[in-house]
Amino acid sequence: MIGLVEIAGALVVLVYIVWLVAFFQFFRARLMNYFARQMNVRVEESLDVLDAGTYNTVGDTSIVKSGAVQLVDILVLLIGTVGVCALISIPAFLFGESGAPYRWESILLGTQASIITLQIEPLRADKARVVATIANQGNASASQCQVRTSEYSARNGYMNGSSALFDLARGETRVIEFTLDAVNPPRGEHALNFALECQNRMKDKLAARVQVLE
Repeated sequence: MIGLVEIAGALVVLVYIVWLVAFFQFFRARLMNYFARQMNVRVEESLDVLDAGTYNTVGDTSIVKSGAVQLVDILVLLIGTVGVCALISIPAFLFGESGAPYRWESILLGTQASIITLQIEPLRADKARVVATIANQGNASASQCQVRTSEYSARNGYMNGSSALFDLARGETRVIEFTLDAVNPPRGEHALNFALECQNRMKDKLAARVQVLE
């Protein structure tokens, strides 16, 4: 299902592709010529089969300056491609993992549903009861909703659980109960994220703490 979040993600990818075209067609050549002037050498992009696309010095140049040009070319390539990709993708990934884009999408479309409270009993014998209060704050009914854990990790004994599917009328608040299971979780307190989805669309995400007693 394509929504505003997916459209925004596609636009980010499109912006990165446009940047790559501009980088290779415009910025890279100018950067390399600038560094060449600083080193008092001339450079050109190689068209040879073995090193096509790389920048090399032209004419009689010392090995030090030739090596410096190649090193600068590598750094420019890494920063202009991998560096920019990391600058865009890492914040975008963290932002997406927070669940905020889906909450904003729900607010804009008037389909907001939220996890109001989340109570988790201490986990005993690898099981715990979860009680979640869910509210439909949108302007329409919500169908095929589910509360579930949104991660799966060995660090907490693969804690996981999900509620049965349920519907929410406009303005309705409902208490949902389900069981949280684990496989030999370490004793102590563990962080765990829970998500609310309706019709396979993320509506809300909430972090909670789970206490393992035995």
